[in-house]
Amino acid sequence: MRQVLSIVLTVAAFAATAAGAQQVEPDALRRSQAQQSQQVGTVIHSSQIDRSQWASLTEADWERYDDIMKGPRRFWSPGVDPLTVLGAEARSDAERMRYAEMLVEQERDRAEKELAFTRAYGDAWIRMYGDEKLLDPVRLGIEQVIPFDMTDRIAIFMDTTCVACTNIIQQVLPHLQRAPWPGLDIYFADKEEERIQNWTAAAGIPYDMVESGRVTINFEEGILAQLQGTDMPSYPVAYRRRGDSFSPVEMSYLLRADLYTTHDAAPATGTAGGGFLDRIRSLIP
Repeated sequence: MRQVLSIVLTVAAFAATAAGAQQVEPDALRRSQAQQSQQVGTVIHSSQIDRSQWASLTEADWERYDDIMKGPRRFWSPGVDPLTVLGAEARSDAERMRYAEMLVEQERDRAEKELAFTRAYGDAWIRMYGDEKLLDPVRLGIEQVIPFDMTDRIAIFMDTTCVACTNIIQQVLPHLQRAPWPGLDIYFADKEEERIQNWTAAAGIPYDMVESGRVTINFEEGILAQLQGTDMPSYPVAYRRRGDSFSPVEMSYLLRADLYTTHDAAPATGTAGGGFLDRIRSLIP
């Protein structure tokens, strides 16, 4: 009898424990879900935002933003910038366009700053490390090395204030002097012939190479903008020119000695673009 009673009590205790577990588990699950919901839908108030970064927004805009973020937008767009939130919830076409124009202006300013830093980084890399690469695509087998042939010309776009541009030209010239091709066409963004003349003298461009057409000096006149599709080029920029076809090349690519043939052949010659050859010859001291 005692044994039977002990078994009954044990079963009853187990059942009670199981029932308690079944009760606790849904409660814990509900609390967890509530916490997750609160995290995702946290109301972001304008007081939590650095308003100095959004100087174009008025006090009325911020009040509107706060009202929006009390609704479902806090779930749909957590962490999204105020202009995008306001634009998405605009009450009229005019209001939507106003916020769109503000965002375009802000993104344009950001892009200009980042492009300026990118150009500075490129100049610093070439000045400090020359043609050294963090990863060599040729060694990795992902870049095809195509030597220059007698119909090729190198087109380098630059301006006279670009130190990295001058360094590249001075490193390419010895390769050209040892090989019969390719030719070199230098395109200047500068419009003043005196500045180009001073640069040509300082860079040591050989007169005989200009006289023969192996090296030409040209005014850029919007060619690079057509090739790149932008009015904000970053110098220097290099292309392999084969006939009327321009193919972009990395600056470090131009410094590879194995791309310049040393076989006996007629030297590559060219003509300065835009009919400037006679005037450009006078730029060489």
